[in-house]
Parts: sequence; structure tokens; C-alpha cells
Amino acid sequence: MSVPNDKQRNVRFKSNCMLSGIRHFTDRAINTDLTYASMRLKERNVMQIRIRNIEELMDCFIFGEELGRGNFARVISVKDICTDNHWALKIIEKPNTFDKMKYIQHEIDILKLVNHPHIIYLNKIYESSSQILLLLEKCANTLLLEYKRRRKFNEKDVKKMIQETASAITYLHKHDIVHRDLKLDNILLGKNPRDPKDALYVKLSDFGLSAMKSGVGISSMFHDFCGTLSYMAPEMLTKPTYSQQCDIWSLGVIMYTLLAGQMPFNGITEEELITDIINNDPLYTNINILSPEGFNILQRMLHKEPANRITAAEIMIHGWITNDPKQNKGAENVLDMMKRWKSDLKVPTLGTESDWISSPQMSTTSSNPSGIKRVSRQSVPVAIQNIEFNKNRKVPIIHVEQKENRSVNNQKITSNIDHNEYKAGPSKPVITKRSQQKTKE
Repeated sequence: MSVPNDKQRNVRFKSNCMLSGIRHFTDRAINTDLTYASMRLKERNVMQIRIRNIEELMDCFIFGEELGRGNFARVISVKDICTDNHWALKIIEKPNTFDKMKYIQHEIDILKLVNHPHIIYLNKIYESSSQILLLLEKCANTLLLEYKRRRKFNEKDVKKMIQETASAITYLHKHDIVHRDLKLDNILLGKNPRDPKDALYVKLSDFGLSAMKSGVGISSMFHDFCGTLSYMAPEMLTKPTYSQQCDIWSLGVIMYTLLAGQMPFNGITEEELITDIINNDPLYTNINILSPEGFNILQRMLHKEPANRITAAEIMIHGWITNDPKQNKGAENVLDMMKRWKSDLKVPTLGTESDWISSPQMSTTSSNPSGIKRVSRQSVPVAIQNIEFNKNRKVPIIHVEQKENRSVNNQKITSNIDHNEYKAGPSKPVITKRSQQKTKE
């Protein structure tokens, strides 16, 4: 069986059958970029239907007003004749080049994988020789149109929309999907099934530029220069690789824009805009009313260093979202955790106790009722492989003989530690290899 090439991948069908004058097709070749995602997310059973032309759908739907229009697609409102349900029909003109078709197919593949209350829902797919038609969940408004109408939002409304958008981003990042084009245009406002009066119910859309993390470490980083410049993170403009944290920067830009009524970074030309994003911080004085917790989360989202930027999961537990100021600090970033881990790889000197080595033969102090003197871990480092643990005791005891050779004239201090004995309570002492060698001598 031959493997289809890229041009055949999106047009090959294994079986065709007739059903009410409409041909159904199955077994479309899998997009290799989403193979890793499909291992974690189960693809929904979305019906894909082959049609001769759009006129065939007029027997199933009542066509309504146009909801929006783009370069390659337009969206119209339709009503299902059988169920009376309202949908949005996205009509995409098939492009002439495979590169453009790849983005359309990529969006369809991701929408078939995801299932989240704040991500647009794909119901069916229709395809003719010249068009692809997506039957999507209908959203009557977009955040961009609402922003143009209001210009500024109060903190309560912004918090609600940021929480819902962050919930969708957390879901995507958990499954190694990065949106890469978060902006006001791509956040739709749909119907809240629990509150019909809610006019700001977020639905994330447009996954044409989204990407999948396909590995770990450096292999999971992205290289493509894509997105909308005003929302792009600084590392996308200055570094060869970037991570899912680019979505958090874009969310920070959206939050600032909704609160201040203007974009955080500006420039007459693209070069000026890029310089402003890379070198300058937003003018937070443009935001009139915002709680300290709100400023904290906004500044952490717009941190120029992605390693120090707050993550989507941390946003969901931040004090501004949970109304608990004690949770503002959040989790440590990876750099701080590495520094703290390095300091933990030290063995305390004789007469002190750490969290994993103790000795009962230590002096007592009035400030420490337990009778054990405690010090910081700024002690002599010891190779871990030289320490032997006794599984019969939770806390091992190590007696060390420390010999120090100190030089003068501000030279570095070196220490030689000889582990000559390891005792484990009432059981027989365990002699280390080094002690055995000294006994033989």
C-alpha cells in the first residue's frame, strides 16, 4: 500500500456511499502534525459529508443573515429545518495552493479534537469541489465588536472574560496545543446555557495558526513567525524559538486593551511597533480603576521573560480570579526552582541538622525546645554517591571527620571530608567502602 503524498493527503477517500442523495466520505488521511495530540485527545465523531454544491443544503437549512466575512471565508446564520437549532455556517473557498489549504485542514483537525465549553464547537463538515463548509456553534457577537462599542470595560467584566479565556488556554496547553493567534477578533461571544442574560460568554475560535508540541525540551519549541504583530510576544520577535507562553502574553495584551481602551504597544510603522514591544513596558497609568491583584496578574502576564511569565494554570488559581489575595504569588518559576534545588544538594557539617540528616548528639538552645541546633544549608558540598542510606531507619546518622586546608591571600577554601563510619541505631554499624580500604591498609 503506497503512502499518499501531501497533495493527495487531503483529497483521498476510501469509501463512498449514497444516503439521501448526499455522498458521505470517511478515512481521511491524518495530519501528521496532530498525531501526538490524537494520542492524548480522542477525536470526536464529526460527520463529514460530500455535496455537489451549496444549493443542496437549502433542503436542510434556512439561510439567514451574514455574520462576518474574511479573505477566504464568510459566515452566515442558518437554521436547521428538522431541529430548529441555529448554527453558523462558515463557507470557505478552497485556495489554489496547498500551503493555504494546509491551514484550513489544520483548523478542522484541531476542532475535531477539542471539546471545551469556552472553545467553539464544530458540528458537521460539508465539502464540494470548490468549497468547504463548517457547521459551527453560533455566536451572535465578537469581543472586537463589543470593544468598539464600549471602548472600556469594568474590572468585573474583564475578570470574567479573562477567567473563561484562561480556562480554554489551560485546556489547550494541557493537551500540548498552542493557539498562537489570540486576539479580540478570535474571541467570540456566545450563549451561556446557564445564564441567558450573560452577553460576555467567551468562545475561542480560529485555530488556523495553532500548533502542537511534538516532543520535550528544545524539540517542543516553535520556530514559525506567525500571528498578529500587536499581540505577538517579544520572544517571537527576538529569539529563534518560543513556547506556549506566547499565548499568555497575548492574553495580557487583551486584558490591558479592555481595561485601558487602547493597545499597550504602539507604533506608526511595524519597526516602531516591534521596538516598543521589545524594549518598553506598557503605561499602566492608562488604566484608571484596577485592584492591586489585577495589576499583579497583568504585570505577570506581560513579563518580557517567558520563564518568569505566569502560566495559564497559575492564572486560574491567582488571587484576582479566586478572590483570595493570599494566592497572588503563585508558583515559583523554573529558574527559581532550579536555584533552590541546587542549594538543597548540600550536606550539613557536624553538629547541625537539615531536613534529611540529623544527629541526637547535638547541643540544645533555649530558642529550640527540641534540643537540636539548626542552621542553613550553606555548608560543605559532598558527592551524593558517597552517602549510604539504611532502609531500616527513616533518618540516617552520619559521623564525619572534616579536614580543612585554608590558604591565605583571599584564596578559595577547600575541604576534604572523610566518611569513616555510618551508624544506624541499634543495628550493627555499616562500614563504607572507604573505611574498608583503611582497615585493609
